[in-house]
Amino acid sequence: MPLAVIFSCYSMPLMSGALPLKVSKSFTQGFPAKHVDSNLDFRAEAILSYSSLYPGGFSRSPLPDLRTRPPMQSKHLLNQFAGDNAQTNDTSSTPFKLNSQNQLHTHRQLYTKSIIDIYSGKRKISDSLKQSLKGYPLSPYIEYHEFRSAIHRFSISEINTYILSNPGLPVARFLKTRKLFSLAKTKQWNKFIAYYSPSSDTRLKCHLEQALLETKKENYAFSGAKKLWLVGHSQPKSCDKVFNAWLKSGHFSPDYAWERYILALRNKKPSLSKYLIKYLSKPDRKTANRGLFLYRHPEKIALLTHADNKKQNDLLQITLHRLIQKNPEKATELIPLLTRQNWLSNTQVASYQEELATILAVRFHPKAEEWLKLANRENPKPILDELEIRTALRKLEWKKVYAKIIALPDSRLNSDRWQYWKARASEQIGRSPDEDISYRELAQNRNFYGYLSRNSNNASFSNIKKPLTPHQTGVTGVTGVTGVNVALRQQLLGQAGIKRAREFLVLGQQVEARREWFFTMASLNPEQRLIAAQLAKEWNMPSLSIRAANSANAFSNFDLRFPIGYKDEVSTHAKNNGLDQGLVFALIRQESLFTPDARSHAGALGMMQIMPATAKTVAKRHNISYKGTQDLLNPNFNIRLGTTYLKQLINRFDANEVLAMAAYNAGPHRVSKWIPEKSLPMDVWIETIPFKETRNYVKHLLSNQDIYREKLGLSLQKTALSSVINPS
Repeated sequence: MPLAVIFSCYSMPLMSGALPLKVSKSFTQGFPAKHVDSNLDFRAEAILSYSSLYPGGFSRSPLPDLRTRPPMQSKHLLNQFAGDNAQTNDTSSTPFKLNSQNQLHTHRQLYTKSIIDIYSGKRKISDSLKQSLKGYPLSPYIEYHEFRSAIHRFSISEINTYILSNPGLPVARFLKTRKLFSLAKTKQWNKFIAYYSPSSDTRLKCHLEQALLETKKENYAFSGAKKLWLVGHSQPKSCDKVFNAWLKSGHFSPDYAWERYILALRNKKPSLSKYLIKYLSKPDRKTANRGLFLYRHPEKIALLTHADNKKQNDLLQITLHRLIQKNPEKATELIPLLTRQNWLSNTQVASYQEELATILAVRFHPKAEEWLKLANRENPKPILDELEIRTALRKLEWKKVYAKIIALPDSRLNSDRWQYWKARASEQIGRSPDEDISYRELAQNRNFYGYLSRNSNNASFSNIKKPLTPHQTGVTGVTGVTGVNVALRQQLLGQAGIKRAREFLVLGQQVEARREWFFTMASLNPEQRLIAAQLAKEWNMPSLSIRAANSANAFSNFDLRFPIGYKDEVSTHAKNNGLDQGLVFALIRQESLFTPDARSHAGALGMMQIMPATAKTVAKRHNISYKGTQDLLNPNFNIRLGTTYLKQLINRFDANEVLAMAAYNAGPHRVSKWIPEKSLPMDVWIETIPFKETRNYVKHLLSNQDIYREKLGLSLQKTALSSVINPS
């Protein structure tokens, strides 16, 4: 599932007399920083330039809305610390030292009680209590929550002082955003303008324009209002006041309404376009209403009259685009006609040819080959080459497949994908036995095409590239490492962000732990990230381990990149449903990276990313007690329901695991439509799955299932290339 949006940040003008502060470059470039130079100097005000609420790009699940819930939700958490169990008593993995475990436990209790008190009305925690928590990793959060729980009570100066005093605390800078919203709510517009810096938050942008309007800077306000208005979607209510003033001013023109009307149609927001018609000039309203009709009925495109008129041309482009999407067969007749009648420019013709060819290809239309050739001749592109090959593959026209592949430039031909299909086509048309060499070479690789190549007659499982052991990658536990690695490990354990991440894990606050973890990862080099990946594994955080290892380019370290998390639960429920454990582990890794509280933008929840509607249906069908979405965040329940659903899909598709994999991602109804009219080899069907996301999803599952079977000590599967997808 796709990940959350990463908010950007910007710098603000430097204030006079500012002191330099050494900070990571990531402070001024957003998250995550790919190349961080921790030795660069930036002025302290750079830290204050953030205006984004949450660094949401770090988590498969959205960060909590701290405006509506305190971090500690209930007092019963006071007695649920891991300090009482063996894991926390293992001092080898504890990233900080206190006098005793009792003292550590006491600090956790005091900290938790302090946070609960703050959100229970006790706005200020005593200095003596803060002093008693000095040295406890999460102590800076007490003051942070004092600020955020009553932001209106604090001055800008106090907030800036706190932010600058805590440059390594990822949440500190969020206080600036909270303060800006507070200033807008209380209509302190001059202070808002003075404190504002460029933001990715549209609500704050709108508040800025309102602030400019309220302080008699109409020209600036209306200039900003225009930029905010000219988008193809609705804007937040905070924009309404400045929009209303701008619409009534002499700065507004009906042409802007037409521009937004078209943007909305292109963005598939016809209801917004309909709303905008009232702002058009009277002559244009009839045209706009016709445009809405054509949007819904693009086959009626003949209602448009050809004219050298921008508005007519706008509607022609939108209607033709809609026609290609809804009725590509009719579009194959219309585009040549409009081209002959000079309704379209050369650029437009090339664009529509490519769009139509793509639609025809992914829908396996008989005219796909014809239009792909035409589009690729007029405006050659790699994607059109790929679609031509996939179209020939779908028809099992092996000579065409071979000819098109060998015509690719070397930079693309040498990829594992095209080397595999070159060998496969060569084999089918009876060329030289060179394909055996290709298969043997590809079979060494740990990817989808290596997996396929090991299924050929002459490739062996014995020469697969073996994953590196922890020792080979230079990362192990506390013992058995070089002095350098021990030193680096201890240095990493001493970092404040790592300490705080560990404490949040102990307190059961995984979202907060991930925030701290990824904030720290952005400033580490690959060697440090590799050690961090091992720490995450020791702390039973497989998602963090996988991401840290990937970011360290440790692609051969399967110990870190392919953890066997929740082994008992997977083993139990896979066995109960007659499923291969390797497949279940591969699916969980693909769906959530073993993150129990993962949430997708679409609303899928938990380890196996189950939609609530699907959960309700599956639970009812199999007589499983299901009380609501909170159940899906329980790993054991989620895996139970997810494996039950997977088995249901396998049964639906006549025990075909590949079809079930595709259906788990794209939905069973779509996959049913993708089943061919004639039998297709399994590898061909996978390569021609219409959705790129689902195509790659299935490839990853198959190759990762192979890896997990090896890790589990199971025999590697060998699915013959002759396996077929049969017509339904």
